[in-house]
Amino acid sequence: MQLRTLTTLLKLALIAGAMAGDWSQPRCRKAANKMDRKGCATPPAWLGVQVAASCTLEADGSDTFLVLTGVADTTTVFTDRPYRNAATVTTSVASAEGTEAFSDGDGAPNAVVTGLVTGQGTPTRFVVQLRVPTYDAVTGALTYRVKQSASHQAVAALQIGISMASCSVFIE
Repeated sequence: MQLRTLTTLLKLALIAGAMAGDWSQPRCRKAANKMDRKGCATPPAWLGVQVAASCTLEADGSDTFLVLTGVADTTTVFTDRPYRNAATVTTSVASAEGTEAFSDGDGAPNAVVTGLVTGQGTPTRFVVQLRVPTYDAVTGALTYRVKQSASHQAVAALQIGISMASCSVFIE
């Protein structure tokens, strides 16, 4: 869900009717006008946070998957400085549009995944590239194919089979 432009976020929200809070069309226009006043050639970068009751790392052949279960119905998105905009987008919409956003030319987004190791309660975290989101509205599961760079592995290598409670995924 690499949301790089205000128009991408608006498309997600307006098509699906998924916006919450006071992030209305007039507010979006206000944010766009603020960008214009600052003389910004590039739109703000959108960041996102998804939370779930639990998550696991699974392998299927050479592919690794991050499976979030009990994922929240909404994904919180916000912009970096200086804009400081925020909104919520329905998770099913965010993941449905995610494949398009992931192929926007900037490559797969990085994400930090955090949680408490099941059975131990110790906090853990790792960094991945998120690819190919799939949301199952019936089970409330969100699955990403993930990959790590050498730099990501230096922070914490993936442990296939790890299960975590209280997961958060911070997406750039």
